[in-house]
Amino acid sequence: MTVSDEDENFQKQISEAIEFLSEDECNLSELITVNEHLDLCLDFGVWLNIAPAQSYSFPIELVSLAAKYGVSLEVTIYAA
Repeated sequence: MTVSDEDENFQKQISEAIEFLSEDECNLSELITVNEHLDLCLDFGVWLNIAPAQSYSFPIELVSLAAKYGVSLEVTIYAA
């Protein structure tokens, strides 16, 4: 399932993920109830920029919503 079609703007991906988890509350609860062993993950794709350091952090609102449903968060970095 795709939560965001944004492929370059990490902050836009974050806001769309928060919106998804907030609006689809009943669907996720139902999905988890039907299959308690389901492994749910939100994967945020970002492009590698040539820089000394890069960091990507998740806001507490997203972390809290993800934890509520047992959804893990990860960042996948793609080479440009």
